[in-house]
Amino acid sequence: MQELITVLSAELTTIIDAKENREQLITSAEKLFDKVVEPADLPSPDRAMDPLFRAVVRPLVGRLYDESIKKLERLANAV
Repeated sequence: MQELITVLSAELTTIIDAKENREQLITSAEKLFDKVVEPADLPSPDRAMDPLFRAVVRPLVGRLYDESIKKLERLANAV
């Protein structure tokens, strides 16, 4: 069990230290938005709302990633 925790902790540290994981996740979310959400006909004036929704994707996904990593760090340090 201790070996598993050590391996998981090392992997978690690698993910935390790799800044490109965060950027890759953000870019993927933006592409998903462009592919799925933007073409959808939302009940609003699309010309005004789509750019606003798109502008929120980057900071929202970045914050979710950062908060998830913080929680995982706390879990790893608690063990």
